[in-house]
Amino acid sequence: MKPPDVTCNVKFAKSNFNFMKYLKFEIPESHPENAKPKFLEQFFGKVARKIFPVANPDFEGKIADVKFWMVEYDDENGAPEREIGLNSHQEVVLKMPYKDNYGYWTDNNLLFDDFRKSFSCIEIDSELFEQQWRGFNP
Repeated sequence: MKPPDVTCNVKFAKSNFNFMKYLKFEIPESHPENAKPKFLEQFFGKVARKIFPVANPDFEGKIADVKFWMVEYDDENGAPEREIGLNSHQEVVLKMPYKDNYGYWTDNNLLFDDFRKSFSCIEIDSELFEQQWRGFNP
């Protein structure tokens, strides 16, 4: 007896797994991102937030408290994927994107190399980033 003909169609899917890179940097006091808003800026900012949606509704008021940033970047394209904001005591005060919050650095056009050129950065490992990410549950 002859065995039946069996055709096996196996398709290999291209893996979408990308490696990530991680940086930590401090916002210098003189950097524009670190400037505290003046009274009129605060007033008009409040009015604008009533009219226009806020990109980071849960953390908008905490961004000014961030002294250090930890940012995760896609190794393939250099784009920021996730970010963690730390205050001057190295305590996590925000993480984004998270729920309705788009992100501060993830919502711009800067790439990995741009951050390295603009800030004094140190590379950190994924374990530290993940530990801080999972440990902060607002």
